[in-house]
Amino acid sequence: MVNRILIVLAVCLGACAAGPEIPKSQQATQGDMAQVQALLEKAQALDKAASKASDVEPALKAYEDVLAIAPDHKIALIEASRLHYTLGADVLDDTQRDPRLATYLKGREYGLRAMALNPEFRAAYEKDSDMQKHVALLGKDDAKALFLAGLNWAKWGELYGILRAAIDIPKVKAIMDRASELDPTYEGNGVDRFYIGYWVSIPGFAGRDPNKSKAAYERAIQMSPNCIANHVTYAFYYAKDKEDRALFDSLLKKALDAPPDAADSPYLLLNSLAKEEAKKYQAKAKEWFE
Repeated sequence: MVNRILIVLAVCLGACAAGPEIPKSQQATQGDMAQVQALLEKAQALDKAASKASDVEPALKAYEDVLAIAPDHKIALIEASRLHYTLGADVLDDTQRDPRLATYLKGREYGLRAMALNPEFRAAYEKDSDMQKHVALLGKDDAKALFLAGLNWAKWGELYGILRAAIDIPKVKAIMDRASELDPTYEGNGVDRFYIGYWVSIPGFAGRDPNKSKAAYERAIQMSPNCIANHVTYAFYYAKDKEDRALFDSLLKKALDAPPDAADSPYLLLNSLAKEEAKKYQAKAKEWFE
């Protein structure tokens, strides 16, 4: 009962608490631009070829080499934010709590910095840092940054602890709702994968609704049928929540039986990591269901 009261209080406080500070804008000098372009091309080549967990850190470092010279490079900010999330979720193991917290926090920072390249949003946010109100100022060009800032923020809060997660729920939900309006298909309907977990993970008083989790999955597989990460996420959150072993097994089998992605597939790394995750979940099935 005490925990429930604390969580309710945290959600209420989170709805009106100030958001994180965004660093001041920093542009590269004109003389740096040729070097920035060369570094960006190197990073993008490493990123495009990435197909396994060990490829993540070299690609991430390459994008951060761009940011060392051009701190406000939007492409590098977005891709580094994405790879920081991947590092925390799929490369570092569960025992590495502090490194995972640090990488999600850095991923959130990069996402917020990319969002703040929208001058209207930055000006409004610097006045009162009301994330829920100001996300409406962001447009389609900001959708990737929105999604990645929210995703890293959600995972950081979840890992930090239940009260931190509860405080952040209103801000993260506002970010994800806006990202969904602007570009739902990014990262194979990544925002719907967030909702798959969100609607079965939040407590009942905060609106828990497994039917919305199911609807998010159905939208994801309709709009991004080649992204097998959607099946794996649905298995972990929805099928586990329902204690439906048959559904759990069938979803993981669907992911593992999917043909390998072509070298130019936008889901090459995402699907490869999803297959590895599916194998881990298979190994845990007896513990979870029996």
